[in-house]
Amino acid sequence: MTEFATQAQSLLEGQIETANDLSVQLTEEYELLKKNKPGNLQDIAQEKQRLVTVLEQQNKDWQALLNQAEIPITLDDIKRHLMQIDKSESTSLVDQFKTLGEVAKKIQQQNTVNGTVLNLRQEATHQILSLLYGAEQSNTYGPSGKKESGGGGGTIAEA
Repeated sequence: MTEFATQAQSLLEGQIETANDLSVQLTEEYELLKKNKPGNLQDIAQEKQRLVTVLEQQNKDWQALLNQAEIPITLDDIKRHLMQIDKSESTSLVDQFKTLGEVAKKIQQQNTVNGTVLNLRQEATHQILSLLYGAEQSNTYGPSGKKESGGGGGTIAEA
């Protein structure tokens, strides 16, 4: 196995492992959000940040390896170079590269879903607090289906 192939395999394995760990954290986060139980969301957020930092460093290492081998950093060029390596090695490297891309896409989707859930929760909390503190509600609809101002400015609860 060439020096490049050995280093590439090691880097790809590390990136896949870290990305899979991040996916697990995102799944745990989603389960807590789904159950509306904050639980250890703070711990999960810290672990996610740690994993993102590790992925960023692994990506820098990958880019350095590509630069050292004088391979342009585009998906097509990387795939082409990996396929040119000895067939016994390239299949593994190409498969690992493909797996990394699939895991990255999954992570992006998971993060988008979790972010949407968090935003919806924040909006709901804001609306409830606004209602409790008597802020004017602008998200009620009249008979015509158009937004109308809510009731008066009184609060529901007073101390």
